[in-house]
Amino acid sequence: MHEALARIAEQIEGTRFPTARGANAYRPADVDAWCDAMADRLRSAGPVDREELSGHARDARFVTMGFGRGYACEDVDLFLDGVVAGIAEAVSPAAEAGAGVGSAAEPAAFAEPFPEVDAAGPPVVDETPNSRVAAILDEAFPAPIGADAYEVADIEAVVAEVRTALAGGGEVADRCAAALAALTAARPRQAAPGTGGWDRERVDAALIAVAEQLRSGAERAG
Repeated sequence: MHEALARIAEQIEGTRFPTARGANAYRPADVDAWCDAMADRLRSAGPVDREELSGHARDARFVTMGFGRGYACEDVDLFLDGVVAGIAEAVSPAAEAGAGVGSAAEPAAFAEPFPEVDAAGPPVVDETPNSRVAAILDEAFPAPIGADAYEVADIEAVVAEVRTALAGGGEVADRCAAALAALTAARPRQAAPGTGGWDRERVDAALIAVAEQLRSGAERAG
Protein backbone atom coordinates (compact mmCIF):
# COMPACT_ATOMS: atom_id res chain seq x y z
CA MET A 1 0.00 0.00 0.00
CA HIS A 2 1.30 3.45 -0.95
CA GLU A 3 1.09 5.34 2.34
CA ALA A 4 0.65 8.85 0.94
CA LEU A 5 -2.19 7.72 -1.33
CA ALA A 6 -3.75 5.82 1.57
CA ARG A 7 -3.77 9.03 3.60
CA ILE A 8 -5.64 10.77 0.78
CA ALA A 9 -8.18 7.93 0.90
CA GLU A 10 -8.69 8.63 4.60
CA GLN A 11 -9.19 12.33 3.87
CA ILE A 12 -11.82 11.50 1.27
CA GLU A 13 -13.70 9.18 3.62
CA GLY A 14 -13.67 11.80 6.37
CA THR A 15 -15.03 14.65 4.26
CA ARG A 16 -18.50 16.05 4.99
CA PHE A 17 -19.91 18.46 2.44
CA PRO A 18 -22.04 21.55 3.08
CA THR A 19 -25.52 21.28 1.66
CA ALA A 20 -27.42 23.37 -0.87
CA ARG A 21 -30.75 23.16 -2.68
CA GLY A 22 -31.90 22.17 -6.13
CA ALA A 23 -29.67 22.78 -9.14
CA ASN A 24 -26.87 24.10 -6.89
CA ALA A 25 -26.43 20.68 -5.31
CA TYR A 26 -25.31 17.21 -6.38
CA ARG A 27 -27.16 14.05 -5.39
CA PRO A 28 -25.48 12.81 -2.17
CA ALA A 29 -25.75 9.14 -3.16
CA ASP A 30 -23.75 9.76 -6.34
CA VAL A 31 -21.01 11.72 -4.55
CA ASP A 32 -20.81 9.22 -1.68
CA ALA A 33 -20.51 6.29 -4.10
CA TRP A 34 -17.72 8.07 -5.98
CA CYS A 35 -15.86 8.80 -2.74
CA ASP A 36 -16.08 5.17 -1.61
CA ALA A 37 -14.85 3.90 -4.98
CA MET A 38 -12.03 6.45 -5.14
CA ALA A 39 -10.84 5.60 -1.64
CA ASP A 40 -10.68 1.92 -2.63
CA ARG A 41 -8.72 2.79 -5.78
CA LEU A 42 -6.22 4.88 -3.84
CA ARG A 43 -5.55 2.13 -1.31
CA SER A 44 -4.73 -0.40 -4.03
CA ALA A 45 -2.80 1.99 -6.32
CA GLY A 46 0.82 3.02 -6.68
CA PRO A 47 2.80 5.82 -8.32
CA VAL A 48 2.42 4.26 -11.78
CA ASP A 49 -1.36 4.78 -11.48
CA ARG A 50 -1.03 8.57 -11.08
CA GLU A 51 -2.58 9.55 -14.42
CA GLU A 52 -5.46 7.10 -14.10
CA LEU A 53 -6.26 8.27 -10.58
CA SER A 54 -6.07 11.95 -11.51
CA GLY A 55 -8.22 11.38 -14.58
CA HIS A 56 -10.85 9.62 -12.49
CA ALA A 57 -11.12 12.74 -10.29
CA ARG A 58 -10.99 15.24 -13.17
CA ASP A 59 -13.68 13.37 -15.12
CA ALA A 60 -16.11 12.93 -12.22
CA ARG A 61 -19.62 14.08 -13.13
CA PHE A 62 -22.62 14.12 -10.81
CA VAL A 63 -26.35 14.67 -11.33
CA THR A 64 -27.78 17.79 -9.71
CA MET A 65 -30.82 17.71 -7.45
CA GLY A 66 -34.17 18.61 -8.95
CA PHE A 67 -35.64 19.27 -5.50
CA GLY A 68 -34.53 18.95 -1.91
CA ARG A 69 -31.05 19.25 -0.46
CA GLY A 70 -27.82 17.79 -1.71
CA TYR A 71 -24.09 18.45 -1.54
CA ALA A 72 -23.15 21.97 -2.61
CA CYS A 73 -21.73 21.83 -6.15
CA GLU A 74 -19.05 24.45 -5.54
CA ASP A 75 -17.63 22.62 -2.55
CA VAL A 76 -17.68 19.22 -4.25
CA ASP A 77 -15.90 20.71 -7.27
CA LEU A 78 -13.24 22.23 -5.00
CA PHE A 79 -12.90 18.87 -3.29
CA LEU A 80 -12.23 17.17 -6.65
CA ASP A 81 -9.56 19.76 -7.46
CA GLY A 82 -8.00 18.97 -4.09
CA VAL A 83 -7.97 15.26 -4.87
CA VAL A 84 -6.17 15.85 -8.18
CA ALA A 85 -3.60 18.15 -6.53
CA GLY A 86 -3.13 15.74 -3.64
CA ILE A 87 -2.45 12.79 -5.93
CA ALA A 88 0.11 14.81 -7.91
CA GLU A 89 1.87 15.84 -4.70
CA ALA A 90 1.77 12.37 -3.16
CA VAL A 91 3.50 10.66 -6.08
CA SER A 92 5.81 13.52 -7.09
CA PRO A 93 9.53 12.78 -7.48
CA ALA A 94 10.21 14.57 -4.19
CA ALA A 95 7.63 12.47 -2.38
CA GLU A 96 8.95 9.25 -3.91
CA ALA A 97 12.43 10.24 -2.72
CA GLY A 98 11.15 9.94 0.83
CA ALA A 99 9.56 13.26 1.77
CA GLY A 100 5.97 12.05 1.53
CA VAL A 101 6.06 8.25 1.60
CA GLY A 102 6.21 6.38 4.85
CA SER A 103 6.62 9.59 6.85
CA ALA A 104 4.32 11.62 9.02
CA ALA A 105 4.26 14.48 6.50
CA GLU A 106 1.05 15.03 4.59
CA PRO A 107 1.05 15.98 0.90
CA ALA A 108 1.03 19.79 0.65
CA ALA A 109 -2.42 19.88 -0.94
CA PHE A 110 -3.82 18.18 2.16
CA ALA A 111 -2.06 20.21 4.83
CA GLU A 112 -5.56 21.32 5.87
CA PRO A 113 -8.91 19.60 5.34
CA PHE A 114 -10.60 20.17 2.00
CA PRO A 115 -13.04 21.73 1.39
CA GLU A 116 -14.39 23.82 4.27
CA VAL A 117 -17.17 21.60 5.56
CA ASP A 118 -20.03 21.47 7.97
CA ALA A 119 -18.84 19.01 10.60
CA ALA A 120 -22.41 18.04 11.37
CA GLY A 121 -22.99 16.89 7.80
CA PRO A 122 -26.34 17.12 6.00
CA PRO A 123 -29.27 18.13 8.20
CA VAL A 124 -31.37 15.32 9.57
CA VAL A 125 -34.97 15.71 8.47
CA ASP A 126 -37.63 15.02 11.04
CA GLU A 127 -39.00 11.58 10.25
CA THR A 128 -42.64 12.45 9.62
CA PRO A 129 -44.62 12.37 6.37
CA ASN A 130 -45.36 16.08 6.75
CA SER A 131 -41.72 17.11 7.01
CA ARG A 132 -40.47 14.83 4.24
CA VAL A 133 -43.19 15.91 1.81
CA ALA A 134 -42.78 19.57 2.78
CA ALA A 135 -39.05 19.36 2.07
CA ILE A 136 -39.88 18.38 -1.50
CA LEU A 137 -42.80 20.74 -2.09
CA ASP A 138 -41.05 23.75 -0.56
CA GLU A 139 -38.65 23.83 -3.50
CA ALA A 140 -39.50 26.35 -6.20
CA PHE A 141 -40.50 24.74 -9.48
CA PRO A 142 -38.38 26.01 -12.36
CA ALA A 143 -39.63 27.72 -15.48
CA PRO A 144 -39.79 25.31 -18.42
CA ILE A 145 -36.59 24.50 -20.24
CA GLY A 146 -38.61 23.96 -23.42
CA ALA A 147 -42.27 24.26 -24.27
CA ASP A 148 -43.33 21.34 -22.07
CA ALA A 149 -44.86 22.88 -18.96
CA TYR A 150 -47.83 22.49 -16.60
CA GLU A 151 -50.34 25.20 -15.78
CA VAL A 152 -49.11 26.88 -12.61
CA ALA A 153 -52.60 27.08 -11.07
CA ASP A 154 -53.15 23.34 -11.55
CA ILE A 155 -49.93 22.37 -9.79
CA GLU A 156 -50.57 24.85 -7.00
CA ALA A 157 -53.97 23.24 -6.49
CA VAL A 158 -52.45 19.74 -6.29
CA VAL A 159 -49.83 20.88 -3.79
CA ALA A 160 -52.51 22.58 -1.67
CA GLU A 161 -54.66 19.42 -1.62
CA VAL A 162 -51.71 17.28 -0.53
CA ARG A 163 -50.78 19.70 2.24
CA THR A 164 -54.40 19.93 3.43
CA ALA A 165 -54.77 16.15 3.56
CA LEU A 166 -51.56 15.74 5.55
CA ALA A 167 -52.55 18.46 8.00
CA GLY A 168 -55.94 16.90 8.68
CA GLY A 169 -56.98 14.85 11.68
CA GLY A 170 -56.89 11.11 12.13
CA GLU A 171 -54.17 8.50 11.94
CA VAL A 172 -50.98 9.09 9.99
CA ALA A 173 -51.82 6.22 7.63
CA ASP A 174 -55.21 7.75 6.84
CA ARG A 175 -53.74 11.18 6.17
CA CYS A 176 -51.07 9.71 3.91
CA ALA A 177 -53.70 7.72 2.03
CA ALA A 178 -55.89 10.81 1.54
CA ALA A 179 -52.93 12.86 0.31
CA LEU A 180 -51.88 10.08 -2.05
CA ALA A 181 -55.43 9.81 -3.43
CA ALA A 182 -55.48 13.55 -4.13
CA LEU A 183 -52.12 13.33 -5.84
CA THR A 184 -52.94 10.37 -8.07
CA ALA A 185 -56.30 11.85 -9.07
CA ALA A 186 -54.70 15.09 -10.27
CA ARG A 187 -54.73 15.78 -14.00
CA PRO A 188 -52.83 19.04 -14.48
CA ARG A 189 -53.18 20.72 -17.86
CA GLN A 190 -50.34 21.58 -20.15
CA ALA A 191 -49.63 25.29 -20.29
CA ALA A 192 -50.46 27.02 -23.53
CA PRO A 193 -47.39 27.99 -25.61
CA GLY A 194 -45.99 31.35 -24.58
CA THR A 195 -48.01 31.61 -21.38
CA GLY A 196 -45.36 30.30 -19.01
CA GLY A 197 -45.67 27.42 -16.60
CA TRP A 198 -43.66 24.96 -14.54
CA ASP A 199 -41.29 22.52 -16.16
CA ARG A 200 -43.13 19.25 -16.63
CA GLU A 201 -40.18 16.91 -16.13
CA ARG A 202 -39.11 18.55 -12.89
CA VAL A 203 -42.66 18.72 -11.53
CA ASP A 204 -43.25 15.05 -12.36
CA ALA A 205 -40.03 14.09 -10.58
CA ALA A 206 -41.08 16.02 -7.47
CA LEU A 207 -44.59 14.58 -7.37
CA ILE A 208 -43.28 11.05 -7.86
CA ALA A 209 -40.96 11.61 -4.90
CA VAL A 210 -43.93 12.90 -2.86
CA ALA A 211 -45.96 9.80 -3.77
CA GLU A 212 -43.11 7.54 -2.62
CA GLN A 213 -42.92 9.34 0.72
CA LEU A 214 -46.68 9.09 1.21
CA ARG A 215 -46.71 5.36 0.45
CA SER A 216 -43.76 4.81 2.79
CA GLY A 217 -45.46 6.80 5.57
CA ALA A 218 -48.68 4.85 5.17
CA GLU A 219 -46.87 1.51 5.28
CA ARG A 220 -44.83 2.39 8.38
CA ALA A 221 -47.83 3.79 10.18
CA GLY A 222 -49.91 0.80 9.25
